[in-house]
Amino acid sequence: MPLFVRPFLASLIGMGLLLAGLHTPALAASEEPITLTIENQTAAPLRCVAVLAHFVTRDLPEAAPNQALTVTLERNLSQGTLAYDKHGSIPMMLENILCGDAARWDDTRADLPLLALRSDPAPRFIMTCRNGEGLTCRLRAP
Repeated sequence: MPLFVRPFLASLIGMGLLLAGLHTPALAASEEPITLTIENQTAAPLRCVAVLAHFVTRDLPEAAPNQALTVTLERNLSQGTLAYDKHGSIPMMLENILCGDAARWDDTRADLPLLALRSDPAPRFIMTCRNGEGLTCRLRAP
């Protein structure tokens, strides 16, 4: 084999291994669906946005005052990961959910505390959002 071919083949093999490592596998058997219900206990419509990996966002349905919205997420308890939506067949990892007054979302948005969803084995969660000193959303028992 000519000497100039060896570095070329090594580059191709290295690139293949790199691309294989970047592949995100489809949902594993240890991932399970869970539901999160977000109750709007404010006087205005509540807008929520799912913040996904790679700077992708997805608007969730608005919740009218004294109404709720429910989203289904995929959770892997052993890894502590949550996924929402898919890009093709690959789940998009959920970083956070932000909620706020639909008319003044930039000024009122708040992070939902999702840590319990990542570690608690329960299949259902309820988050209640209220106005006080800004919007606060707290997890409560279903």
